Amino acid sequence: MKQPWAKVSRWARVLLPLLLTLGVVLAVIISVAPADAVQITTPGLPTSVDPGTILVLDTQVFIDAGELIPISSIAVNVLGPTPFSFSFSPAGQVLSGGGWVDSVVVISAGQFGYGYGFGYDPNVGAGYFFGYGYGYGFGYGGLDSTTLLRRVRVLTDGLQPGTYQVTVVVNTGDIVKPTFSSSISTFTVNKFNSTTTTLLSTPTITLGGSVTDTATVSGLVSTPAGTVTFQVSTNGVLWTSFGGPKALSGGTATSDAYMPPAAGNYLFRAVYGGNAAYKGSQSDILAEPLTVNRTNSTTTTLLSASTITLGGSVTDRATVSGPRPTPTGTVTFQVSTNGGANWTQFGGAKLLLMGSATSDAYRPAAAVDYLFRAVYGGDRNHDGSQSGDLAELLRVNKFNSTTTTRLSASTI
Repeated sequence: MKQPWAKVSRWARVLLPLLLTLGVVLAVIISVAPADAVQITTPGLPTSVDPGTILVLDTQVFIDAGELIPISSIAVNVLGPTPFSFSFSPAGQVLSGGGWVDSVVVISAGQFGYGYGFGYDPNVGAGYFFGYGYGYGFGYGGLDSTTLLRRVRVLTDGLQPGTYQVTVVVNTGDIVKPTFSSSISTFTVNKFNSTTTTLLSTPTITLGGSVTDTATVSGLVSTPAGTVTFQVSTNGVLWTSFGGPKALSGGTATSDAYMPPAAGNYLFRAVYGGNAAYKGSQSDILAEPLTVNRTNSTTTTLLSASTITLGGSVTDRATVSGPRPTPTGTVTFQVSTNGGANWTQFGGAKLLLMGSATSDAYRPAAAVDYLFRAVYGGDRNHDGSQSGDLAELLRVNKFNSTTTTRLSASTI
């Protein structure tokens, strides 16, 4: 007769391996539970935002099928130059950090109801019992997967420029598994805009004079620091820097003195290079026109001789001077025989060479006094001028004569 324990032993020998195998399979299943059972992301987070604008931050919580997750609040933690945080309920009510939040809008409510289930965190493991929901008495999830999407409009007025790291945390309100966290996502707050204005020391000068330019750089939250470069142009297209970069002091900087090389119209601008907080900027290219008027010139002359005998000739040499550059252009030479009442040009116009020109030779027609002068016509940088009317007197003497005699007879 077989003993009962023998039958049990026989069945044990059959079932025990099966139970062991099933245990191994279950252990494997639990150990490789899907990592996206609770997945928190910030879809569409902008890579950058200008300060003073709204940052649209979407917080998305995906709960896999079969998971029932109680959610008491959603917190957003931001690290960067200006760290801050805030939290809100699943219904969109701001719970903390309200100074940073303009609004919270429920885009997708997600499936929820009374119940309990198991949550999953890939860093800890699976099989955490949550009981009967959170403060509202609800648990999110169910037989099907569900997604909670909340759109937060974040105020950026108080954020300093730089890169920020965002982490979204789902708080379950349960001591067994209190939180689920997203991976880190980033955005950048751009530098503040700056404004550069300028003031020229004077809008009009005469060639040979100089001007200075003063730049003022302003910003939204503080006085900008850094350097300004001053530039000049004669056509508004090509710009040349003059002097070195000037450091801002109290938001202003003044250029070195600039002496225009020629008469004409000039444009000035200031270029701010920016710093850690502010973008660079430049002044309006048409805001500072400068008119440089032609300067005076002086014409002096030197006659080759002050006295000649009728039949001889003279030349006149003119020298034209003025502020840089050296005057160019032409000189005409004139002569007068009636004390300067009337003048007659002799020879053609002569081109200045290094500021000087010499007339053709002049041969007086009568033995009288002559006056000479030179008339300079001017160029783009210099006004015309003439030498003094009485500066060059020429006295022309009569020919010498010889008188001889002859008697009709030497003896009578």
